[in-house]
Amino acid sequence: MRRHDLRHSFASVAAAAGSSLPIIGALLGHTQPQTTARYAHLAADPLQEAAERVGERITAMMKPQRKALQFSLCVVERNRQMRQLERAVSRDGELSKET
Repeated sequence: MRRHDLRHSFASVAAAAGSSLPIIGALLGHTQPQTTARYAHLAADPLQEAAERVGERITAMMKPQRKALQFSLCVVERNRQMRQLERAVSRDGELSKET
C-alpha cells in the first residue's frame, strides 16, 4: 500500500463519516476543492444515508405545520357542525312557534 492510497482512504472515510469537503481538504493540505473531491470517493451507502438525513430533517420541520393544519381542519369541521346545529335549532324553534 502506498502513502497516496492511504490519503485516498483517509479522505473517503472522513467523507463517509460526514466531514465536509472543505474540512477534508484542510486536513489533507489541499488548496483546490477539486483535488479533495477526487480524493474523497463516496460510496453509495453514505450518499443514501445523507439523503435520508435530509429527508428526516425536512419531515421534522414540517411536523409543526402538519399539526397546525390538522388543528385548523378540526376547527373548520367543528364550526361547520355548529352552524348545522344552529340551523336545525333555528328551524325547530320556528316550527314550534307556529304549532
